[in-house]
Amino acid sequence: MAHHIRVGTGGWSYEPWWEPFYPADVPKTKELSYASRQLTAIEINFTFYRNQPAHVFAFVISGAKESILSPPRR
Repeated sequence: MAHHIRVGTGGWSYEPWWEPFYPADVPKTKELSYASRQLTAIEINFTFYRNQPAHVFAFVISGAKESILSPPRR
């Protein structure tokens, strides 16, 4: 039985990550999209702090749908 290991982080928008992780040409609105193509898992932890409106979830899904929200490919 094959096991899939996902490597990720808790969140994606951190000031110290600019330059070492995000290229200068990636706008802040595309952080999640870029990070989701570099990692195999990103914890969506902002729901712990307060309920979020539907448009926030739509943004997350649209930014990371292909690589983070889909199951691993075999």
